[in-house]
Amino acid sequence: KYDAQDYAAVSPEYGTRDDVKALAKDCHAHDMKLMLDGVFNHMGRTAPIFKRAHADPAAPERQWFIFDERCKLGYRAWYNVPNLPEINLENPQVQAHVWTAPNSVVRSYLRDGVDGWRLDVAYDMGFDILGAITAASHEEKPGSAVVGEIWNYPEPWMPALDGLMNFHQRQVLLDWFDAKISGARAADLLDQMIADTGIDNILKCWTVLDNHDTSRLRHRIPDPMVRRLARVLQFTLPGSPCVYYGSESEMDGADDPRNRAPMRWDLATNDNPDFAFFKTLTDIRKSHRALRI
Repeated sequence: KYDAQDYAAVSPEYGTRDDVKALAKDCHAHDMKLMLDGVFNHMGRTAPIFKRAHADPAAPERQWFIFDERCKLGYRAWYNVPNLPEINLENPQVQAHVWTAPNSVVRSYLRDGVDGWRLDVAYDMGFDILGAITAASHEEKPGSAVVGEIWNYPEPWMPALDGLMNFHQRQVLLDWFDAKISGARAADLLDQMIADTGIDNILKCWTVLDNHDTSRLRHRIPDPMVRRLARVLQFTLPGSPCVYYGSESEMDGADDPRNRAPMRWDLATNDNPDFAFFKTLTDIRKSHRALRI
């Protein structure tokens, strides 16, 4: 969760670490990979480790966080949200817990069968920290992937990450769909992005058109034909298509919390032409190596 209680444990309503191992094994049996969301920029204020640090200035965990009277809350929190105290990632003890030690969070989950990490708020963590986490992941499990939540131009973030959520590409496409730029200008911008970043890096980036921090595409682009064009580009431009849950059935939803509404399983059927269209796009991508490589 984004207000994590304990990185090393699974929140009980979700299951256990053994369930993670079983899920990874089952995914691999179906030729799938499993990537976890690493929320290492902050924890929850009800996390036992933060409660001890907050209550006792002499607690060993005190150095895991930044306590400072100049901070609005008396401690550094993500966007000053009281429930999200930031972690001091420069602290060697924190680094050992999260990624450097053999039994660290990053390494131990990879040994459990997980294949990679998506790093939340990666743009706040910086190149050195991200590079260290990526290196530790590769050392522990060659072939593992680390993808960061980055809202900026992709090029500077390589090779600190294997890839990122390509919001720059998303913005270029949206500007074209909104007639703010021409198709030729959009193509030039995408060509420049690939030339700057490198095709191998772009192929590992997620091609996103909507997610939990944006309006769903159906709300953003009401015209169904334009929306289908957007999906075609998502599956054919260089990159790894990342389809937000429910988008394969064209769930609607504006801003938070509607864009995070529960999954509409009743829409995920072959009777839904949008769902059938996504299956067609997936089949086309799988059957043409040039669209993947």
